[in-house]
Amino acid sequence: MINSGGNPLSIDFGNFYRPPGAPTAYALASFTQAFALYGYEASDTDSLESGFEKVAIYVGSDGLPTHMARQLESGVWTSKLGEWEDIEHGTLTALEGEYYGTVTQILKVRVSAESRDKV
Repeated sequence: MINSGGNPLSIDFGNFYRPPGAPTAYALASFTQAFALYGYEASDTDSLESGFEKVAIYVGSDGLPTHMARQLESGVWTSKLGEWEDIEHGTLTALEGEYYGTVTQILKVRVSAESRDKV
């Protein structure tokens, strides 16, 4: 679920790394539980919150995770489109549709200014 660098904010669907204790099923609940191992909890808003980093999980019509996005300090969202470059999008709905599905879960974790600068 998490890329081989171990950064919970950089998800790589092609080269899975499952943190110790993370579920092995390819499902939204597994992703949510894996992020919980890093202190993430559910968020009821996609709005920028000072002191928090957020990730959003997109789910397809089959109920399986398809894509993720991370909120930058500016409030803009960023994500990687497969092998292509990272992109920035002002809203989560900008990527919703047939290919990526819909945002189904937003998670947040409290971060310090120092740790946020390292991402």
